[in-house]
Amino acid sequence: MIYSAALQPTHDLQVEIAETKTQFTHDSNIEFFEWWSHVGNDTCPHRHQFDITEHPHWASSIFLIRIESADPAVFRFHLVGNRVIDMLGRNDTGTTLSESGWDLSGCIATHAYKGMLDHKRPLRFFGSLSVYNREYINFESIDAPFLGQDGNVSTVIGLICRV
Repeated sequence: MIYSAALQPTHDLQVEIAETKTQFTHDSNIEFFEWWSHVGNDTCPHRHQFDITEHPHWASSIFLIRIESADPAVFRFHLVGNRVIDMLGRNDTGTTLSESGWDLSGCIATHAYKGMLDHKRPLRFFGSLSVYNREYINFESIDAPFLGQDGNVSTVIGLICRV
């Protein structure tokens, strides 16, 4: 585990670098991790290699975050699927990670994403959705980096599932 935040007994969020599919509990996240690893030949794939029309079963659970700046860190939600909106109770399209509330104390999500820019491996977020006042919903997500034309991480495509 690389980051953990516990604000109250029901407010928790944990994140770790995803190295193997066995870290994931939800079948969709396992499938997405396997796809990401395969298409990138176990390295970070390019953004143009992901076409949602080839994976329609993931579409409603997908979110897309663009890296606007690494320093200072600005990670902005560009697209949020319908199932994600239903789980979160709102649509975060257009907001940054910090504006959305994901950062909690110590900027947990931003620190994890900044690390992703260097290690270029997916992250596994898990815990409750207490950052959205939905502590009764437990989730797991895979947040996977994709390279832009310049060879740097430009986009994160995530898949979030209720567990």
